[in-house]
Amino acid sequence: MKLKFVTLSSLILVGIVACSAGDSKSGEAGDQPFTLLVYNVENLFDLDGISVFEEYEQDASHNPYPYNGARLLTKINNHASIIQQCSEGKGADIVAIQEFEIDFSQDPEFSLEAALAKYANRSVSELLGSKSVSAEIKQFPVEFFLIKRLEELGLDGYHFYEPEFDVSWQERNIAHRCVFLSRFPATRIQQHPLKDARDVVEVTFDVHGHALTVLNNHWKSGASSTHSEPTRVQNAGVVRKVLDARLSKDPNADILLVGDFNSHHNAALRMGGAVETTGLNGVLGSQSVEQALLDGTADLYNLWYELPQPERGSEVWSGEWGTLMQMIVTPGLYDQQGVQYVDGSFHRLAIQGQNLNKSDGTPNAWVNLGKGAGYSDHLPVYASFRYENEADETSLVAYKRETLGNEVETSHKPITVDYSLSHRKVHSDPERLADLSEDDKLGCMGELYWVDAVKKGRGIDLDGVDYSLFAPDYEVRNWVKKIENGSPMKFIGEFGIYRGTLQFLIRDISWVDPKNEI
Repeated sequence: MKLKFVTLSSLILVGIVACSAGDSKSGEAGDQPFTLLVYNVENLFDLDGISVFEEYEQDASHNPYPYNGARLLTKINNHASIIQQCSEGKGADIVAIQEFEIDFSQDPEFSLEAALAKYANRSVSELLGSKSVSAEIKQFPVEFFLIKRLEELGLDGYHFYEPEFDVSWQERNIAHRCVFLSRFPATRIQQHPLKDARDVVEVTFDVHGHALTVLNNHWKSGASSTHSEPTRVQNAGVVRKVLDARLSKDPNADILLVGDFNSHHNAALRMGGAVETTGLNGVLGSQSVEQALLDGTADLYNLWYELPQPERGSEVWSGEWGTLMQMIVTPGLYDQQGVQYVDGSFHRLAIQGQNLNKSDGTPNAWVNLGKGAGYSDHLPVYASFRYENEADETSLVAYKRETLGNEVETSHKPITVDYSLSHRKVHSDPERLADLSEDDKLGCMGELYWVDAVKKGRGIDLDGVDYSLFAPDYEVRNWVKKIENGSPMKFIGEFGIYRGTLQFLIRDISWVDPKNEI
């Protein structure tokens, strides 16, 4: 398979302290930690107008808020700032990314390295910030903009690794690919197709003479759906087969499984026996006892168990925190050789006022309106790893068994979001929203309003303006279903947008009056 990469030029470091992983850069030899970040960037799409999703098209007749350079610029700036948080502002050393758009319009002769060189003297803001982005720039893939922005922040030394283009992706309606940014060079890259999901991208990195293999996953969606779990069982089976093949050759191989598994770390408990087996826990074998890796009784340990239960969460669905973003380690990362996991270093990267909503502490998801706002509907996760100092073969100390996790879950304890209204302001004039500009509407996203409207199909008519209506809470959905079309509806709604359509969200039954008498 052809190995695709680009190395960034060295620039002056501009950074802030966060997501610490030690004092060294990965380019220095020695027993020093480096950081691996796992990040679902929520539809990081380019500007060619070819998209599976209408909100990323350029045709205003299909989308009243067509995707544009200003929105891509905001996305790029925000995602680059998250990557920068790690390693005390130096940036994560390896970034495993999901939801990177597949570029179906890309010129096969396009050279990422040549494009970066050609536009070395023009900033990302200059290229995307004008009202009319050039035709050439519109054809550039998103990696060009992200890598260039990282250069501008002084984050140097990255290579870019992606899977080979597969013509079947478009036929299968696959919109995304899994990719890597890495300061370590790769010695091998393979991809493994999955049923109804993105290819697993497997890359072996050379970490100062030590091989580290990382499998980047993005499984079939629908984490809470028993209907789609058989597909994830197939996805897990493919990954398990790859893992078995690698471990049969070297039981102590340093291997990491990362990505958006669209399965919770405790999927078997969450599904409560509703399915015969789950992909993550049953087929793949992800489990909670860290000591089992040293005892030889298991070959996978899920790092979510490094955190106390109240901190286990990377996204929210129907008011409950989930753990779709994961890092799963193998015994080789505990054997005092090569690359080693730094015990207790796993965390989610959550920054108040940036990728966390101020109002309720949930992920600050992307908003495709005005200049765009937000980051992702998933929080990234990260961990630190050490590699053996070649000058001292005993530099990696043994793990103390008493410090290793030994948790055995017997029941699922939901971690829910407090959607009570006691700490949130409710506005009384939603009618004014219709007259606001796009940027002003953007500033109102997430605000709560008293809504007095008429039910219209699956949405509402508010003073002659149509809005869609969404209720992630099943109790609220049942309330909405009972109201006849054309009947009045009164509720508290959160202003938002979904796939180019303005909407109100009713997140909790406390936001409605069953008698419709708010």
